[in-house]
Amino acid sequence: MGIIEKIKEIEAEMARTQKDKATEYHLGQLKAKIAKLRTQLLEPPKGSSGSGEGFEVTKYGHGRVALIGFPRVGKSTLLTMLTGTQSEAAAYEFTTLTCIPGIIHYNGTKIQLLDLPGIIEGASEGKGHGRQVIAVSKSSDIVLMVLDASKSEGHRQILTKELEAVGLRLNKKPPQIYFKKKKKLGIHNAELLFREDATVDDLIDVIEGNRKYMKCIYVYNKIDVVGIDDVDKLARQPNSIVISCNLKLNLDRLLAKMWEAMGLVRVYTKPQGQQPDFGDPVVLSTDRGGCSVEDFCNQIHRSLVKEVKYVLVWGSSARHSPQHCGLSHVLQDEDVVQIVKKRVCNTVMINTIDVCRIGIGICHDIRFPELAMLYQARGVELICYPSAFNITTGSMLWELEQQARQVHFRNSPHFIQPQTMHQCSGCLAKSENWLNVDGEFVGKLEHEEGVLIAEIDISAINHQRQCIPLQKHRRHDIYKLLEVGEQRPGNI
Repeated sequence: MGIIEKIKEIEAEMARTQKDKATEYHLGQLKAKIAKLRTQLLEPPKGSSGSGEGFEVTKYGHGRVALIGFPRVGKSTLLTMLTGTQSEAAAYEFTTLTCIPGIIHYNGTKIQLLDLPGIIEGASEGKGHGRQVIAVSKSSDIVLMVLDASKSEGHRQILTKELEAVGLRLNKKPPQIYFKKKKKLGIHNAELLFREDATVDDLIDVIEGNRKYMKCIYVYNKIDVVGIDDVDKLARQPNSIVISCNLKLNLDRLLAKMWEAMGLVRVYTKPQGQQPDFGDPVVLSTDRGGCSVEDFCNQIHRSLVKEVKYVLVWGSSARHSPQHCGLSHVLQDEDVVQIVKKRVCNTVMINTIDVCRIGIGICHDIRFPELAMLYQARGVELICYPSAFNITTGSMLWELEQQARQVHFRNSPHFIQPQTMHQCSGCLAKSENWLNVDGEFVGKLEHEEGVLIAEIDISAINHQRQCIPLQKHRRHDIYKLLEVGEQRPGNI
């Protein structure tokens, strides 16, 4: 007995069994057996060479939509009207014998539309290449179920049943059930958590783990051959739209409804100092992946996320334009994004103003003489060390270190050291200190905000530094200090 015959035998037994409390356990076991058999039915046979004819085509564009329906409902005509691709249409059944792709150009995006051969009752069991057709539909983002308006109800029930049999769940959300199989003792030991009311079928779907939940739009074609009351009734059904390919009615609304169901989000890139590129958007999906800034960066290149410092966002998702955002910010349709990358600084930073040259360091640079010597070799006369101290140790440690290092370096330029950092839960403080070459505080601010002003006589400082005999006592043949300033300035 084959798998299909076993499934039919179990279904017949379930139909004969009266549903009550006494038979709940038995019916649950029968449903589990059917689910297991259907899983085996969907698996490719072992040792198959894969040389059989299939309908799969290469994915192209920003999304994929599959046309599913019975023969002679207008799928090929609809494909031709929406994409311009010529798909043979005739008055007899099974005109389309293979998958025919077409491209819809809509809202600046490219959507692949697949015209699949018509399926019949029993397609989930392999009749009429039904399994191949349904397998292709599983790779789509949404399904357009094309129905004949005069035969809609019966066809819709049959198609839904066939798709359900192969693990497709239309217009349903995954059950909120947590399932984790234990590593030991088999499936009989597992963790289960129900976050909502669920049926036995929902639990089976979660345990199997091979179900796909897809959005489906029910497209009722040939409304020109039915009455206005029937058209109104069909149009009011959920996830439905009525059209006529012969009269070209409602095709624009079909495209709009399809766009809404796919949840595509267009994001435009803006290079720094240039206008946004509105011709080639980065297309994200609310259902496939997500629409955060991180998803946007991954769409461009996987390595880009590590280089992002922040992004500037213009558009409906921004509270103000532009808004500084991080990787978790959720983008909306037609947002404009400019990426600001982290700067990996492996060179010294020197700012030249009218009166002197100023070198920039970091807080840890004050503990080492190399940066100060590099700046001196390049004619820098002031050094700024932005830093912060911890309230637990207080500012005294930093002040002593500033004075000690200044006296110790001696050959370094006169420098100003503002110690600043954003306060965080009271653990960091700030103050501004201004030291001269002798380690004396020329000016000082406490923890309050303010502006520190002091006079600097550059010529006097240079003369004072030259009078210090420290350079004469340095053993350059051992310390290699000149080599640091002259031969390797770019590597620090």
